[in-house]
Amino acid sequence: MKSAMPEQMMTVEECKQPSADFTMDQPAKELSSEEWLLRRAKGYQEYMNQIRVPTLRIGAEDEQIPLDTTIHPCKAEASIWLIEEVHRLTTSHHHLAKLWLADPMHHAYIDPIFPQLQA
Repeated sequence: MKSAMPEQMMTVEECKQPSADFTMDQPAKELSSEEWLLRRAKGYQEYMNQIRVPTLRIGAEDEQIPLDTTIHPCKAEASIWLIEEVHRLTTSHHHLAKLWLADPMHHAYIDPIFPQLQA
């Protein structure tokens, strides 16, 4: 393995010096509402991908409530989680942001524990 040539190495003092290309008083970039919504949709999608899709209802606090009034419980639960998994794997954050733009009440359907993004 080759070592760096001495003239190519920076000293500790050189590393501590601020770069002339960067100024500290640069204003933060303002995001348009569409960019903000796209960023929020991407964050929401990443957040939802971290949540484990349950495979069983046994042990849940509402396991005593019957689902079999409309459909067999096994089929109902399997269908719901299968569709959720397909949505998580195939929906892009761009498409999600477009859906949210089309629906002014999109926030009513978003998981309430999803963290708010900072500006």
